[in-house]
Amino acid sequence: MTQAATTAVGPRRVAVATAFAGGTIWLLTHEYVGTSSDGAVYTLMALSWLHPQAFGSDLFVAFGSQDSFSLFSPLYGSLIGVLGLLKANLVLLVAAHLVWLTGAWRLAHRLVRGRAGHFAYLFICAMPLTYAGWSVFGAGEPFLTARPFAEGLTMIGVAAVLSRRWLLALAAFALGAAFHPIMVLPGLGAAFVVMVGRKPVLLWAAPLGLAALLGLAMAHVQPFARVLVVMDGAWFSAVNLRNSFVLTSNWSALDWARLVCDVTPCVAAALWSRGARRSLFAGASLMAIAGAIVSIIGGDVLHDALVVQLQLTRCGWLPAVIQFAALVVVWLRLRRRPLGRLSTVLLAEPAFMLTMEFEKLAWAPALVLSLAGLGLAGLTRFNRQPQLSWRVERRLIAAAVILPLANLGLQAILMWRVAAFTIRLGLALPSVPDFLPMRLILLASGCSTALMARNRPWAAAAAVALAFTVGALTFDARTPWERLLLSGRTLPVTRNVPQGAPILWDEDAADVWFLTGHPAYVSETQSVGLLFSRATALEWMRRRDLIAPVLRPTGWATPNRGHSCAEPGRQVSLAAVEAVCARAAGLAGVILDEPVAGATGFITRAPKETLCNKGADFGVIRTRRFYFLACDTLRAPVGSPQLR
Repeated sequence: MTQAATTAVGPRRVAVATAFAGGTIWLLTHEYVGTSSDGAVYTLMALSWLHPQAFGSDLFVAFGSQDSFSLFSPLYGSLIGVLGLLKANLVLLVAAHLVWLTGAWRLAHRLVRGRAGHFAYLFICAMPLTYAGWSVFGAGEPFLTARPFAEGLTMIGVAAVLSRRWLLALAAFALGAAFHPIMVLPGLGAAFVVMVGRKPVLLWAAPLGLAALLGLAMAHVQPFARVLVVMDGAWFSAVNLRNSFVLTSNWSALDWARLVCDVTPCVAAALWSRGARRSLFAGASLMAIAGAIVSIIGGDVLHDALVVQLQLTRCGWLPAVIQFAALVVVWLRLRRRPLGRLSTVLLAEPAFMLTMEFEKLAWAPALVLSLAGLGLAGLTRFNRQPQLSWRVERRLIAAAVILPLANLGLQAILMWRVAAFTIRLGLALPSVPDFLPMRLILLASGCSTALMARNRPWAAAAAVALAFTVGALTFDARTPWERLLLSGRTLPVTRNVPQGAPILWDEDAADVWFLTGHPAYVSETQSVGLLFSRATALEWMRRRDLIAPVLRPTGWATPNRGHSCAEPGRQVSLAAVEAVCARAAGLAGVILDEPVAGATGFITRAPKETLCNKGADFGVIRTRRFYFLACDTLRAPVGSPQLR
């Protein structure tokens, strides 16, 4: 082999090893949890598309949802029809992860060239990517929704804009918008800033675009027409009750600090970059800030329906991802300049401080350190930095890392405590994503593998193969109950219930959807659709109040603080169930976890585990026996008064 060929093989080995190492880290930090969280809602929308007679009357979709603006449900529903629920869920989830990782790889290497780009990619794969209010959202979610597809395609589109591959960029943005239009917005905005930086005349497209959107709204074209709709008091109150995190007025100081700390590395990288990269970092930061401002004015103040539904604070996902590439850029530019290393350390510290349990205490220091790092980077850019010796800078760095190190120590202690707790209660052991020290170990291992690949390719391949095997063996982290939900088996006790008739069970609608094959009458899960339809919001509130004698809807407001382990089981009388059945027109039956006279008892194949508060600790309640009451046998005879 010639010297030139040998020289070319080395970087390719490193690139391949880095790609597989990042994918393995992603596998280890994104365990399969089934249809948890929003994954259940997206699965319902797919089932509603596939079986409209069975699920089309469910409260979440009956009055309209965001589903009509996405191709995800037809794709997901078609796969369910061919492969079954579990296989379809897994196939699409793996595809979503591959698209996301491809986008992260391409964007990281457009922002940072060479080996440094490999490290940026590994940082993105290993670190938590939480953004927006209440730590509800995270880029690259571990459960199946349309968002990871849209995020990955958006990153591919942005990378294509940076490399002037316009057709690829257009195709990626269009396909991403077809999956989830909201998630593409920050990428489109950042790409527009890049293009304006190259051709300032394109700035005129902004007012023209706004005029076009206003024209579509005046022509009553959905969803743009919703910008002319104002949420009334009842609708807005319902959204504020259950979807509080979408309203920035409900954000805590921690949430705002997280947004600022995500943006500051991008702003610093913009100061120290040139051309399109500078515009990209600046554009992503601008979109995150603009999204928050528009949300405040349009959503919290004006109660505009479209602004609330767009959840423009989601524009923060792009800075939350590329901040790690930005930190690598700042390090490369400043590492040999006075106070450059200190500036980089200060900018990076919030990523190691704003984590579970420590973030509520550390948000203020993290915000101050991040802004100080940005200030130093700006002063250095214009040669106005303080003149300090390396010894003083080193001492400042040592003082600055005290809080991140304290957090790592706290996380290690917490990890052992949680492990002991789960073993004591017979639960699954805590997973890697829950603790920052485990993520940092994986990050260090990935970087070592990338460095080792050039001279020791077989050792690097063996390390990646071993880690991938461990990840594959531990990938399925579903609880026994979640396995039951995706098993495709329905409860025999509800098979005689008419198709499409709703059933009332508990706060988790997935139990009804997947175990009975019927719509849920009302649940906490369905409340995520309150902001998309006034009719849904008012009907959900009415049904929630109606079923109060049977369930505990008082815990359905966010945040849900759970129930006390010492609280006795809910003793529901037959008269209470009869009253609910009489008032709830169309309700087919009620499933309870406590015996009621005349109910049909049944035992599930796996127990439903519910965490409860036990003083300063937690406990777990396992339930396998449930009781079904058919409303048809309880309702008053024809001719008697029916309450609505």
